[in-house]
Amino acid sequence: MSADETRDDDPPATYQVGYKRPPLHTRFKPGVSANPKGRPKGRRNLKHDLEEELSERLTLRDGDRRLRVTKQRALVKATIARAIKGDVRAQAQAYSLLLRAFGMDDEAQDSATLGSADAEILSSYIERLPG
Repeated sequence: MSADETRDDDPPATYQVGYKRPPLHTRFKPGVSANPKGRPKGRRNLKHDLEEELSERLTLRDGDRRLRVTKQRALVKATIARAIKGDVRAQAQAYSLLLRAFGMDDEAQDSATLGSADAEILSSYIERLPG
């Protein structure tokens, strides 16, 4: 290679190495991954492990009969039973489960509705939209 020819990976004469400007020879090459193996397919995570554990069945006694239920169902039954007996923490937990399972509570629904002033502003904005 002659002196006036430059290689493709040679930096321009004005290139300054510094903050957010790493040396060109240490940069990732185009098309080359920094983590070529990546996360293995089928790798278990906490959500999958928790779902699997909660779906396992166990046998409970309810009075004189035996029930075969999932661990998730047993956990819900135990929480509701403690809440009914007056356990304040269990009541809060049961209420939280209800809200998560069945949607928003009444206060959140009330705040989601528009007042008359807000509805007026929104309708005037829609009228001004082009098209």
